[in-house]
Amino acid sequence: MKKQDSNAQLQDETPPFDVLFLVRDEYHLQELVSLICHRQAEKTIAVLATGIPIARVKKELLSFDKDCHVWEQYQHTTPKRIVYSLDSIAQSHLSWQTIANCLTQMHYFLSKFRPSVIIHSLPISDPLSKCLPSESEGTTIIRLPPRDAQHATWLMELPLHNLKQWHKFKIQLVVTTDRNAYGLTRLVRSANRAHYLGDTVSLTVLMDQTSDRVTQQFASTFAWEHGDKHVRHRIVKLNRMPVFVEAWYPQNNYDDYAILLHDDLDVSELFYVWAKQAVLRYRYGELRRSHLERSIMGISLYSPQVIDTSHTERRRLTLTPSTTHPFLMQLVTNGGMLFFPEHWREFHHYVTARYADIHKKQLQLIEIPDARSANWTNSWRRYLDELIYLRGYVFLYPNLRGGQDSFSSQYLDLHVDHVASLGDDTAHEENTNISTIKSLFQVPLIREKDMPTALLTPSVEHLSVLDMWANPSTYAQLHETALAFQSKVSACPSSDQLLYEPSDLLCPFARLVDIPAQDATADALPTRVATLFVPRPTN
Repeated sequence: MKKQDSNAQLQDETPPFDVLFLVRDEYHLQELVSLICHRQAEKTIAVLATGIPIARVKKELLSFDKDCHVWEQYQHTTPKRIVYSLDSIAQSHLSWQTIANCLTQMHYFLSKFRPSVIIHSLPISDPLSKCLPSESEGTTIIRLPPRDAQHATWLMELPLHNLKQWHKFKIQLVVTTDRNAYGLTRLVRSANRAHYLGDTVSLTVLMDQTSDRVTQQFASTFAWEHGDKHVRHRIVKLNRMPVFVEAWYPQNNYDDYAILLHDDLDVSELFYVWAKQAVLRYRYGELRRSHLERSIMGISLYSPQVIDTSHTERRRLTLTPSTTHPFLMQLVTNGGMLFFPEHWREFHHYVTARYADIHKKQLQLIEIPDARSANWTNSWRRYLDELIYLRGYVFLYPNLRGGQDSFSSQYLDLHVDHVASLGDDTAHEENTNISTIKSLFQVPLIREKDMPTALLTPSVEHLSVLDMWANPSTYAQLHETALAFQSKVSACPSSDQLLYEPSDLLCPFARLVDIPAQDATADALPTRVATLFVPRPTN
Protein backbone atom coordinates (compact mmCIF):
# COMPACT_ATOMS: atom_id res chain seq x y z
CA MET A 1 0.00 0.00 0.00
CA LYS A 2 2.89 2.35 0.78
CA LYS A 3 4.38 1.60 -2.64
CA GLN A 4 1.14 2.65 -4.35
CA ASP A 5 0.86 5.80 -2.23
CA SER A 6 4.45 6.72 -3.04
CA ASN A 7 3.85 6.16 -6.74
CA ALA A 8 0.67 8.22 -6.66
CA GLN A 9 2.51 11.05 -4.89
CA LEU A 10 5.29 10.90 -7.45
CA GLN A 11 2.78 10.99 -10.30
CA ASP A 12 0.88 13.94 -8.86
CA GLU A 13 3.74 16.14 -7.69
CA THR A 14 6.75 15.48 -9.92
CA PRO A 15 7.52 18.29 -12.36
CA PRO A 16 9.76 17.55 -15.37
CA PHE A 17 13.45 17.14 -14.65
CA ASP A 18 16.17 18.55 -16.85
CA VAL A 19 18.66 15.70 -16.61
CA LEU A 20 18.37 12.11 -15.45
CA PHE A 21 21.52 10.15 -14.56
CA LEU A 22 21.26 6.38 -14.89
CA VAL A 23 23.79 4.71 -12.55
CA ARG A 24 24.60 1.01 -12.77
CA ASP A 25 26.99 0.61 -9.80
CA GLU A 26 29.52 2.44 -7.64
CA TYR A 27 32.08 2.50 -10.43
CA HIS A 28 29.75 4.35 -12.79
CA LEU A 29 28.59 6.62 -9.97
CA GLN A 30 32.17 7.68 -9.28
CA GLU A 31 32.65 8.50 -12.97
CA LEU A 32 29.50 10.65 -13.10
CA VAL A 33 29.65 12.25 -9.67
CA SER A 34 31.43 15.39 -10.93
CA LEU A 35 28.52 16.02 -13.31
CA ILE A 36 25.80 15.23 -10.78
CA CYS A 37 27.34 17.55 -8.18
CA HIS A 38 28.39 20.32 -10.56
CA ARG A 39 27.97 23.57 -8.66
CA GLN A 40 27.46 25.79 -11.70
CA ALA A 41 24.73 23.63 -13.18
CA GLU A 42 21.35 25.37 -13.02
CA LYS A 43 19.43 22.20 -13.76
CA THR A 44 17.16 19.87 -11.84
CA ILE A 45 18.69 16.40 -11.62
CA ALA A 46 17.26 12.96 -11.02
CA VAL A 47 19.49 9.98 -10.23
CA LEU A 48 18.10 6.54 -11.02
CA ALA A 49 20.30 3.94 -9.34
CA THR A 50 20.32 0.20 -9.90
CA GLY A 51 22.58 -2.28 -8.18
CA ILE A 52 23.56 0.26 -5.53
CA PRO A 53 21.58 1.28 -2.40
CA ILE A 54 20.27 4.83 -2.22
CA ALA A 55 22.12 5.38 1.06
CA ARG A 56 25.35 4.53 -0.73
CA VAL A 57 24.54 6.98 -3.52
CA LYS A 58 23.96 9.78 -1.02
CA LYS A 59 27.19 8.98 0.80
CA GLU A 60 29.26 9.01 -2.40
CA LEU A 61 27.82 12.36 -3.47
CA LEU A 62 28.43 13.96 -0.09
CA SER A 63 31.97 12.57 -0.05
CA PHE A 64 32.62 14.35 -3.34
CA ASP A 65 30.97 17.61 -2.23
CA LYS A 66 29.50 18.23 1.21
CA ASP A 67 26.83 20.45 -0.38
CA CYS A 68 25.75 17.82 -2.91
CA HIS A 69 22.51 16.80 -1.22
CA VAL A 70 19.88 14.54 -2.75
CA TRP A 71 16.34 13.80 -1.63
CA GLU A 72 14.34 10.61 -1.85
CA GLN A 73 10.97 12.31 -2.08
CA TYR A 74 9.45 15.68 -2.83
CA GLN A 75 9.02 18.41 -0.28
CA HIS A 76 6.94 21.55 -0.71
CA THR A 77 9.67 22.99 -2.92
CA THR A 78 11.27 21.21 -5.84
CA PRO A 79 14.68 19.80 -4.82
CA LYS A 80 17.63 20.30 -7.14
CA ARG A 81 18.51 16.59 -6.95
CA ILE A 82 16.36 13.56 -6.26
CA VAL A 83 17.33 9.88 -6.21
CA TYR A 84 15.26 6.73 -6.80
CA SER A 85 16.11 3.07 -7.00
CA LEU A 86 15.54 0.79 -9.98
CA ASP A 87 15.47 -2.99 -9.50
CA SER A 88 18.89 -4.47 -10.22
CA ILE A 89 19.32 -6.12 -13.61
CA ALA A 90 21.95 -8.78 -14.02
CA GLN A 91 24.45 -8.25 -16.80
CA SER A 92 24.07 -11.85 -17.96
CA HIS A 93 21.45 -14.59 -18.17
CA LEU A 94 18.73 -12.25 -19.34
CA SER A 95 15.20 -13.49 -19.77
CA TRP A 96 12.26 -11.91 -21.53
CA GLN A 97 10.62 -11.46 -18.15
CA THR A 98 13.63 -9.53 -16.81
CA ILE A 99 13.70 -7.23 -19.82
CA ALA A 100 9.93 -6.73 -19.67
CA ASN A 101 10.18 -5.79 -15.99
CA CYS A 102 13.04 -3.40 -16.75
CA LEU A 103 11.07 -1.73 -19.55
CA THR A 104 8.03 -1.36 -17.30
CA GLN A 105 10.00 0.26 -14.50
CA MET A 106 11.92 2.53 -16.85
CA HIS A 107 8.75 3.64 -18.59
CA TYR A 108 7.19 4.43 -15.22
CA PHE A 109 10.09 6.57 -14.00
CA LEU A 110 10.58 8.34 -17.32
CA SER A 111 6.90 9.17 -17.57
CA LYS A 112 7.11 10.78 -14.12
CA PHE A 113 10.48 12.48 -14.34
CA ARG A 114 10.00 13.45 -18.01
CA PRO A 115 13.71 14.28 -18.40
CA SER A 116 14.92 16.29 -21.36
CA VAL A 117 18.31 14.55 -21.27
CA ILE A 118 19.47 11.15 -19.99
CA ILE A 119 23.17 10.70 -19.21
CA HIS A 120 24.82 7.37 -18.48
CA SER A 121 28.15 5.57 -18.88
CA LEU A 122 26.86 2.06 -19.56
CA PRO A 123 28.64 -0.12 -22.12
CA ILE A 124 26.69 -0.55 -25.33
CA SER A 125 26.34 -4.25 -24.54
CA ASP A 126 24.86 -3.65 -21.07
CA PRO A 127 21.28 -5.02 -20.86
CA LEU A 128 20.19 -1.96 -18.91
CA SER A 129 20.84 0.19 -21.99
CA LYS A 130 18.18 -1.80 -23.83
CA CYS A 131 15.59 -0.35 -21.46
CA LEU A 132 16.30 3.24 -22.48
CA PRO A 133 13.88 5.04 -24.80
CA SER A 134 14.82 5.89 -28.36
CA GLU A 135 15.83 9.38 -29.44
CA SER A 136 12.61 9.63 -31.44
CA GLU A 137 10.66 9.81 -28.18
CA GLY A 138 11.95 13.32 -27.52
CA THR A 139 14.62 12.56 -24.92
CA THR A 140 18.29 13.14 -25.74
CA ILE A 141 20.39 10.21 -24.54
CA ILE A 142 24.09 10.89 -23.95
CA ARG A 143 26.38 7.95 -23.35
CA LEU A 144 29.70 9.05 -21.86
CA PRO A 145 32.36 6.32 -21.74
CA PRO A 146 33.82 6.16 -18.20
CA ARG A 147 37.22 7.43 -19.36
CA ASP A 148 35.55 10.49 -20.95
CA ALA A 149 33.10 11.51 -18.23
CA GLN A 150 35.63 13.50 -16.20
CA HIS A 151 36.30 15.69 -19.26
CA ALA A 152 32.63 16.46 -19.85
CA THR A 153 31.70 18.45 -16.73
CA TRP A 154 31.30 21.52 -18.95
CA LEU A 155 28.15 20.06 -20.47
CA MET A 156 26.32 20.75 -17.20
CA GLU A 157 27.01 24.46 -17.75
CA LEU A 158 25.40 24.47 -21.20
CA PRO A 159 21.85 25.79 -21.54
CA LEU A 160 19.42 22.88 -21.70
CA HIS A 161 18.47 23.73 -25.29
CA ASN A 162 22.11 23.46 -26.40
CA LEU A 163 22.58 20.21 -24.51
CA LYS A 164 19.61 18.66 -26.30
CA GLN A 165 21.41 19.24 -29.62
CA TRP A 166 24.18 16.80 -28.60
CA HIS A 167 23.51 14.41 -31.51
CA LYS A 168 22.24 16.96 -34.01
CA PHE A 169 25.58 17.37 -35.78
CA LYS A 170 28.56 15.26 -36.81
CA ILE A 171 32.26 16.12 -36.72
CA GLN A 172 34.57 14.12 -38.97
CA LEU A 173 38.36 14.07 -39.25
CA VAL A 174 40.13 14.54 -42.59
CA VAL A 175 43.89 13.91 -42.76
CA THR A 176 46.05 14.80 -45.77
CA THR A 177 49.39 13.06 -46.18
CA ASP A 178 52.20 12.51 -48.63
CA ARG A 179 55.54 10.78 -48.05
CA ASN A 180 55.49 10.99 -44.28
CA ALA A 181 54.65 7.63 -42.76
CA TYR A 182 56.24 8.61 -39.44
CA GLY A 183 54.18 11.81 -39.14
CA LEU A 184 50.97 10.03 -40.16
CA THR A 185 51.62 7.32 -37.58
CA ARG A 186 52.19 9.91 -34.85
CA LEU A 187 48.98 11.78 -35.73
CA VAL A 188 46.78 8.68 -36.02
CA ARG A 189 48.00 7.23 -32.71
CA SER A 190 47.30 10.52 -30.93
CA ALA A 191 43.86 10.79 -32.52
CA ASN A 192 43.04 7.20 -31.54
CA ARG A 193 43.84 8.03 -27.88
CA ALA A 194 41.62 11.12 -27.84
CA HIS A 195 38.36 11.46 -25.92
CA TYR A 196 35.34 11.47 -28.26
CA LEU A 197 32.62 11.60 -25.58
CA GLY A 198 30.87 8.54 -26.96
CA ASP A 199 30.44 10.06 -30.44
CA THR A 200 30.96 8.12 -33.65
CA VAL A 201 33.67 9.98 -35.56
CA SER A 202 34.67 9.00 -39.09
CA LEU A 203 38.22 9.44 -40.39
CA THR A 204 39.29 10.04 -43.99
CA VAL A 205 42.95 9.76 -45.03
CA LEU A 206 43.72 11.50 -48.33
CA MET A 207 47.08 10.44 -49.78
CA ASP A 208 48.80 12.46 -52.47
CA GLN A 209 49.92 10.81 -55.71
CA THR A 210 53.55 10.70 -54.54
CA SER A 211 52.87 8.98 -51.22
CA ASP A 212 55.32 6.12 -50.73
CA ARG A 213 54.58 2.46 -50.18
CA VAL A 214 55.13 2.64 -46.41
CA THR A 215 52.60 5.48 -46.07
CA GLN A 216 50.08 3.64 -48.24
CA GLN A 217 50.56 0.43 -46.26
CA PHE A 218 50.01 2.13 -42.91
CA ALA A 219 46.99 4.11 -44.15
CA SER A 220 45.37 0.90 -45.38
CA THR A 221 46.02 -1.24 -42.32
CA PHE A 222 45.78 0.88 -39.16
CA ALA A 223 42.69 0.38 -37.03
CA TRP A 224 40.41 3.36 -36.38
CA GLU A 225 38.45 2.70 -33.20
CA HIS A 226 35.88 5.49 -33.24
CA GLY A 227 33.93 5.14 -36.49
CA ASP A 228 34.29 4.53 -40.21
CA LYS A 229 37.66 4.84 -41.92
CA HIS A 230 38.03 5.95 -45.55
CA VAL A 231 41.28 5.98 -47.55
CA ARG A 232 41.68 7.93 -50.80
CA HIS A 233 44.65 8.22 -53.15
CA ARG A 234 45.14 10.96 -55.74
CA ILE A 235 46.38 9.89 -59.19
CA VAL A 236 47.85 13.26 -60.26
CA LYS A 237 50.49 15.24 -58.38
CA LEU A 238 49.28 18.78 -57.68
CA ASN A 239 50.19 21.56 -55.29
CA ARG A 240 48.71 21.70 -51.81
CA MET A 241 45.79 23.94 -52.75
CA PRO A 242 43.51 21.43 -54.52
CA VAL A 243 44.48 18.73 -52.03
CA PHE A 244 43.35 20.97 -49.19
CA VAL A 245 40.26 22.47 -50.86
CA GLU A 246 38.99 19.16 -52.25
CA ALA A 247 39.64 17.19 -49.07
CA TRP A 248 36.12 17.82 -47.81
CA TYR A 249 32.81 19.21 -49.01
CA PRO A 250 29.94 19.40 -46.49
CA GLN A 251 26.67 17.60 -47.13
CA ASN A 252 24.67 20.60 -45.95
CA ASN A 253 25.06 24.11 -44.55
CA TYR A 254 24.11 23.26 -41.00
CA ASP A 255 25.21 20.09 -39.22
CA ASP A 256 28.20 18.64 -41.09
CA TYR A 257 31.62 19.68 -39.73
CA ALA A 258 35.19 18.61 -40.44
CA ILE A 259 38.52 18.99 -38.69
CA LEU A 260 41.24 19.22 -41.34
CA LEU A 261 44.65 17.92 -40.29
CA HIS A 262 47.99 17.33 -42.02
CA ASP A 263 50.58 14.68 -41.26
CA ASP A 264 52.97 17.20 -39.70
CA LEU A 265 50.62 17.68 -36.73
CA ASP A 266 50.08 16.05 -33.38
CA VAL A 267 46.90 16.43 -31.33
CA SER A 268 46.04 16.48 -27.65
CA GLU A 269 43.74 13.83 -26.21
CA LEU A 270 41.31 16.70 -25.54
CA PHE A 271 41.17 18.27 -29.01
CA TYR A 272 37.73 16.82 -29.80
CA VAL A 273 36.38 17.87 -26.39
CA TRP A 274 37.37 21.48 -27.18
CA ALA A 275 35.79 21.36 -30.64
CA LYS A 276 32.58 19.71 -29.43
CA GLN A 277 31.89 22.12 -26.61
CA ALA A 278 32.66 25.18 -28.75
CA VAL A 279 30.26 24.04 -31.48
CA LEU A 280 27.52 23.26 -28.95
CA ARG A 281 28.01 26.54 -27.09
CA TYR A 282 28.17 28.96 -29.99
CA ARG A 283 26.29 27.25 -32.82
CA TYR A 284 23.21 25.69 -31.24
CA GLY A 285 21.74 28.26 -28.91
CA GLU A 286 18.02 28.81 -28.61
CA LEU A 287 18.17 32.45 -29.70
CA ARG A 288 18.91 33.63 -33.22
CA ARG A 289 22.64 33.91 -33.70
CA SER A 290 24.12 37.40 -33.86
CA HIS A 291 25.99 38.80 -36.86
CA LEU A 292 29.27 38.10 -35.06
CA GLU A 293 28.32 34.50 -34.27
CA ARG A 294 27.41 33.95 -37.93
CA SER A 295 30.78 35.43 -38.96
CA ILE A 296 32.81 32.82 -37.09
CA MET A 297 34.23 30.60 -39.83
CA GLY A 298 35.65 27.86 -37.66
CA ILE A 299 37.57 26.76 -34.59
CA SER A 300 41.34 26.43 -34.30
CA LEU A 301 43.00 23.60 -32.40
CA TYR A 302 46.33 25.39 -32.59
CA SER A 303 47.68 28.21 -30.46
CA PRO A 304 50.01 30.08 -32.84
CA GLN A 305 53.22 31.53 -31.49
CA VAL A 306 54.22 33.43 -34.63
CA ILE A 307 52.09 35.77 -36.75
CA ASP A 308 53.31 35.71 -40.36
CA THR A 309 50.55 37.55 -42.22
CA SER A 310 52.53 40.74 -42.85
CA HIS A 311 54.92 40.68 -45.81
CA THR A 312 57.37 42.93 -43.94
CA GLU A 313 57.79 41.06 -40.64
CA ARG A 314 57.00 38.07 -38.48
CA ARG A 315 56.33 38.60 -34.79
CA ARG A 316 55.42 36.69 -31.66
CA LEU A 317 51.82 36.56 -30.49
CA THR A 318 51.49 37.67 -26.87
CA LEU A 319 48.37 36.69 -24.94
CA THR A 320 47.17 37.47 -21.43
CA PRO A 321 48.08 34.49 -19.21
CA SER A 322 45.59 35.48 -16.50
CA THR A 323 42.56 34.28 -18.48
CA THR A 324 41.61 31.03 -20.16
CA HIS A 325 38.89 32.59 -22.27
CA PRO A 326 39.35 31.98 -25.99
CA PHE A 327 39.63 34.84 -28.44
CA LEU A 328 38.61 35.63 -32.00
CA MET A 329 41.21 36.28 -34.68
CA GLN A 330 41.02 36.98 -38.40
CA LEU A 331 43.68 34.37 -39.16
CA VAL A 332 43.81 30.79 -40.43
CA THR A 333 46.76 28.49 -39.68
CA ASN A 334 48.09 25.11 -40.78
CA GLY A 335 47.80 23.79 -37.24
CA GLY A 336 44.44 22.01 -37.47
CA MET A 337 41.10 23.73 -37.97
CA LEU A 338 37.43 22.82 -37.64
CA PHE A 339 35.50 24.53 -40.43
CA PHE A 340 31.82 25.40 -40.41
CA PRO A 341 29.92 23.99 -43.40
CA GLU A 342 28.30 27.14 -44.81
CA HIS A 343 31.54 29.09 -44.71
CA TRP A 344 33.51 26.23 -46.30
CA ARG A 345 31.05 25.99 -49.17
CA GLU A 346 31.40 29.71 -49.76
CA PHE A 347 35.19 29.38 -49.75
CA HIS A 348 35.03 26.43 -52.14
CA HIS A 349 33.01 28.47 -54.65
CA TYR A 350 35.16 31.56 -54.11
CA VAL A 351 38.50 29.83 -54.68
CA THR A 352 37.15 28.08 -57.78
CA ALA A 353 36.21 31.40 -59.38
CA ARG A 354 39.35 33.25 -58.26
CA TYR A 355 41.77 30.57 -59.41
CA ALA A 356 40.08 30.36 -62.81
CA ASP A 357 40.22 34.14 -63.23
CA ILE A 358 43.90 34.40 -62.29
CA HIS A 359 44.89 31.79 -64.88
CA LYS A 360 42.58 33.05 -67.65
CA LYS A 361 40.91 36.44 -67.92
CA GLN A 362 42.54 38.21 -64.95
CA LEU A 363 39.60 40.57 -64.51
CA GLN A 364 39.46 40.47 -60.71
CA LEU A 365 42.02 42.63 -58.97
CA ILE A 366 41.95 41.51 -55.33
CA GLU A 367 45.00 41.99 -53.15
CA ILE A 368 44.91 42.46 -49.37
CA PRO A 369 47.13 45.33 -48.24
CA ASP A 370 50.28 44.18 -46.42
CA ALA A 371 49.38 40.49 -46.72
CA ARG A 372 52.20 38.02 -47.27
CA SER A 373 49.81 35.55 -48.87
CA ALA A 374 48.99 38.00 -51.69
CA ASN A 375 52.02 36.65 -53.59
CA TRP A 376 51.10 32.98 -53.15
CA THR A 377 49.17 32.29 -56.35
CA ASN A 378 49.05 28.52 -55.87
CA SER A 379 48.30 28.53 -52.16
CA TRP A 380 44.86 28.03 -50.65
CA ARG A 381 45.93 30.43 -47.91
CA ARG A 382 45.86 33.40 -50.30
CA TYR A 383 42.23 32.88 -51.27
CA LEU A 384 41.04 32.04 -47.80
CA ASP A 385 42.73 35.19 -46.50
CA GLU A 386 40.92 37.18 -49.20
CA LEU A 387 37.53 35.77 -48.27
CA ILE A 388 38.15 36.30 -44.55
CA TYR A 389 39.18 39.90 -45.13
CA LEU A 390 36.31 40.67 -47.53
CA ARG A 391 33.68 39.24 -45.19
CA GLY A 392 35.16 40.16 -41.81
CA TYR A 393 35.19 36.49 -40.80
CA VAL A 394 37.04 35.30 -37.69
CA PHE A 395 38.14 32.03 -36.10
CA LEU A 396 37.82 30.96 -32.48
CA TYR A 397 41.22 30.33 -30.88
CA PRO A 398 42.01 28.65 -27.54
CA ASN A 399 43.92 30.54 -24.87
CA LEU A 400 45.58 27.96 -22.62
CA ARG A 401 48.05 29.39 -20.12
CA GLY A 402 48.52 32.51 -22.21
CA GLY A 403 49.04 30.50 -25.41
CA GLN A 404 51.72 28.27 -23.89
CA ASP A 405 49.64 25.11 -24.41
CA SER A 406 47.60 23.98 -27.38
CA PHE A 407 45.19 21.30 -28.60
CA SER A 408 47.49 20.59 -31.55
CA SER A 409 51.15 21.04 -32.34
CA GLN A 410 53.09 21.43 -35.56
CA TYR A 411 56.29 19.53 -36.32
CA LEU A 412 58.61 21.14 -38.84
CA ASP A 413 60.54 18.80 -41.10
CA LEU A 414 63.73 20.81 -41.39
CA HIS A 415 66.52 19.37 -43.52
CA VAL A 416 69.49 18.85 -41.21
CA ASP A 417 71.48 16.24 -43.15
CA HIS A 418 74.25 18.72 -43.89
CA VAL A 419 74.83 19.62 -40.24
CA ALA A 420 77.07 16.62 -39.56
CA SER A 421 79.45 17.70 -42.30
CA LEU A 422 80.00 21.13 -40.76
CA GLY A 423 82.65 22.05 -38.21
CA ASP A 424 81.87 21.58 -34.51
CA ASP A 425 81.16 25.27 -33.81
CA THR A 426 79.12 25.75 -36.97
CA ALA A 427 77.19 22.55 -36.41
CA HIS A 428 76.36 23.58 -32.84
CA GLU A 429 75.12 26.98 -34.04
CA GLU A 430 73.10 25.35 -36.81
CA ASN A 431 71.47 22.91 -34.39
CA THR A 432 70.66 25.77 -32.02
CA ASN A 433 68.98 27.72 -34.81
CA ILE A 434 66.95 24.68 -35.87
CA SER A 435 65.82 24.04 -32.29
CA THR A 436 64.80 27.69 -31.91
CA ILE A 437 62.76 27.64 -35.12
CA LYS A 438 61.05 24.39 -34.16
CA SER A 439 60.16 25.77 -30.73
CA LEU A 440 58.17 28.55 -32.38
CA PHE A 441 55.80 26.04 -33.96
CA GLN A 442 55.95 22.96 -31.75
CA VAL A 443 53.67 24.08 -28.91
CA PRO A 444 53.22 21.80 -25.83
CA LEU A 445 49.95 19.87 -25.93
CA ILE A 446 47.52 20.53 -23.10
CA ARG A 447 47.58 17.76 -20.51
CA GLU A 448 44.40 16.30 -19.06
CA LYS A 449 45.15 17.52 -15.54
CA ASP A 450 45.75 21.09 -16.80
CA MET A 451 42.50 21.40 -18.77
CA PRO A 452 40.53 24.42 -17.45
CA THR A 453 37.02 23.63 -16.24
CA ALA A 454 35.56 26.99 -17.33
CA LEU A 455 36.91 27.38 -20.85
CA LEU A 456 34.15 29.18 -22.77
CA THR A 457 32.17 32.31 -22.02
CA PRO A 458 28.36 32.26 -22.40
CA SER A 459 28.56 34.55 -25.43
CA VAL A 460 31.16 35.35 -28.10
CA GLU A 461 30.25 39.01 -27.73
CA HIS A 462 32.50 39.12 -24.64
CA LEU A 463 35.58 37.70 -26.38
CA SER A 464 38.62 39.69 -27.45
CA VAL A 465 38.99 40.29 -31.18
CA LEU A 466 42.25 40.46 -33.16
CA ASP A 467 42.58 41.39 -36.82
CA MET A 468 44.55 39.50 -39.49
CA TRP A 469 47.83 40.87 -38.14
CA ALA A 470 46.93 40.06 -34.50
CA ASN A 471 46.30 43.71 -33.65
CA PRO A 472 43.54 44.41 -31.09
CA SER A 473 40.31 45.33 -32.84
CA THR A 474 36.55 44.98 -32.62
CA TYR A 475 34.15 43.07 -34.81
CA ALA A 476 32.52 46.35 -35.86
CA GLN A 477 35.89 47.58 -37.14
CA LEU A 478 36.53 44.34 -39.04
CA HIS A 479 33.10 44.53 -40.62
CA GLU A 480 33.56 48.17 -41.61
CA THR A 481 36.98 47.41 -43.13
CA ALA A 482 35.48 44.48 -45.07
CA LEU A 483 32.73 46.62 -46.61
CA ALA A 484 35.20 49.35 -47.56
CA PHE A 485 37.59 46.87 -49.19
CA GLN A 486 34.79 45.13 -51.07
CA SER A 487 33.70 48.43 -52.62
CA LYS A 488 37.24 48.81 -54.02
CA VAL A 489 37.56 45.38 -55.60
CA SER A 490 34.01 44.45 -56.64
CA ALA A 491 31.44 46.38 -58.67
CA CYS A 492 28.53 44.63 -56.98
CA PRO A 493 26.91 46.40 -54.02
CA SER A 494 27.74 45.01 -50.60
CA SER A 495 25.13 43.73 -48.18
CA ASP A 496 24.97 43.35 -44.40
CA GLN A 497 23.23 40.01 -44.84
CA LEU A 498 25.39 36.88 -44.74
CA LEU A 499 24.22 34.57 -47.53
CA TYR A 500 27.41 32.48 -47.62
CA GLU A 501 27.86 32.67 -51.36
CA PRO A 502 30.62 34.79 -52.94
CA SER A 503 28.98 36.24 -56.06
CA ASP A 504 28.91 39.82 -54.77
CA LEU A 505 32.69 39.68 -54.20
CA LEU A 506 33.53 38.63 -57.76
CA CYS A 507 32.20 41.46 -59.92
CA PRO A 508 35.10 43.03 -61.89
CA PHE A 509 34.92 46.70 -62.80
CA ALA A 510 34.63 47.66 -66.48
CA ARG A 511 38.00 48.37 -68.05
CA LEU A 512 39.24 49.67 -71.41
CA VAL A 513 41.72 47.45 -73.20
CA ASP A 514 44.23 49.05 -75.61
CA ILE A 515 44.60 47.23 -78.95
CA PRO A 516 46.87 48.50 -81.74
CA ALA A 517 44.88 49.75 -84.72
CA GLN A 518 46.55 47.34 -87.12
CA ASP A 519 45.41 44.43 -84.94
CA ALA A 520 41.81 45.60 -84.59
CA THR A 521 40.27 43.09 -86.96
CA ALA A 522 37.40 40.73 -86.58
CA ASP A 523 39.82 37.84 -86.31
CA ALA A 524 41.80 39.61 -83.61
CA LEU A 525 38.68 40.30 -81.55
CA PRO A 526 36.76 37.03 -81.46
CA THR A 527 33.58 36.71 -79.48
CA ARG A 528 34.24 35.50 -75.95
CA VAL A 529 32.04 33.77 -73.43
CA ALA A 530 32.17 35.34 -69.98
CA THR A 531 30.84 33.93 -66.73
CA LEU A 532 28.89 36.47 -64.71
CA PHE A 533 28.33 36.15 -60.98
CA VAL A 534 24.93 37.65 -60.18
CA PRO A 535 24.16 38.26 -56.49
CA ARG A 536 20.87 37.11 -55.08
CA PRO A 537 18.28 39.82 -54.53
CA THR A 538 18.10 40.85 -50.90
CA ASN A 539 14.83 41.29 -49.08
